[in-house]
Amino acid sequence: MPSDAAIMALITLWIGFLEWGSRRLLSNFAARKLCHAGCGMGFMLLDAAKPECRSFVWAVAASSVALTWDLLPLPPFRFASPRDVGVTVYLALISAWFYLQLPATILAPLFFADPAGAVVGKWASRTLPANPRVYG
Repeated sequence: MPSDAAIMALITLWIGFLEWGSRRLLSNFAARKLCHAGCGMGFMLLDAAKPECRSFVWAVAASSVALTWDLLPLPPFRFASPRDVGVTVYLALISAWFYLQLPATILAPLFFADPAGAVVGKWASRTLPANPRVYG
């Protein structure tokens, strides 16, 4: 298994790639869902009992919320709305989880089912007929 430092570096690079390196490859929606799931996977690999892991998660959460709420002199994430409540709640929950030193693997449904459901819902809304009588 990779070291905590390697996981932290990969999470940082992942966020950077989704923000700046994938503009031509991915829509804002896809980048947001990949950020959600990819960072979640990385958080699941970190040990909440280790102070350096908790500090990293809190730093990512604090800086991301500060960007989202326009508290830093940097542009917000391309895949987040201004003052995005979803991003804020997601990061607050993860921060609290690491504060309580609970295993992040319990949050797997949040990390994967939530973005997967959004992708399926977006696909279904574009491909399935709008008439509900068709289904039953």
